[in-house]
Amino acid sequence: MESKRPHGALATTVPEELVEAVETGWFPQGCRVLDIGSGRGQISAWLTERGFSVVGGDLAEEAAQLARREFGEIPGRLEFRRLDILHDAPEPGSFDALLDRGCLHTIPTEFRRTYARNVAAWCRPGGRLLLLHRQEGEASVLIDSVRDLLGSDFELERHARTRQDLERSAGPLPRQTAPGMAFWFVRR
Repeated sequence: MESKRPHGALATTVPEELVEAVETGWFPQGCRVLDIGSGRGQISAWLTERGFSVVGGDLAEEAAQLARREFGEIPGRLEFRRLDILHDAPEPGSFDALLDRGCLHTIPTEFRRTYARNVAAWCRPGGRLLLLHRQEGEASVLIDSVRDLLGSDFELERHARTRQDLERSAGPLPRQTAPGMAFWFVRR
């Protein structure tokens, strides 16, 4: 089923933090990337154009279908899947880098430890996680919360306010924007 939202209203910009991660080599060139909550696949396709092998995973099968229709798939280089980061069995150590540009902050608090455990399982040791998270309330509270959640498996290299507000990219909910925080983690 096609999204009711006009295509022009979908997020099409690549977060500046991701551009920086690619341009500086923080996401190692040519590595395998999991785009968590990939939506219609614009960012997955953008990463593939820059030489990365990408799996775009989204909870909504509709999103994966729209991404396939929009960008196609390239065996071994670009794939779109329905992926439930909480319930699908991880493929241990399958990815060198992971991007979450809006998934974690939608997960209810009681399921966030499951998210953290699964994300850590998907990521190989030394792999990178770039997390973009909505900021509601004090930045220091969010930073402590995210560090506590992921700190046993990932080392936090740095954090900063996102350069752009975060917005929902797809789905039936109204488009929302909010300030965000970016977190650069390395898998222990």
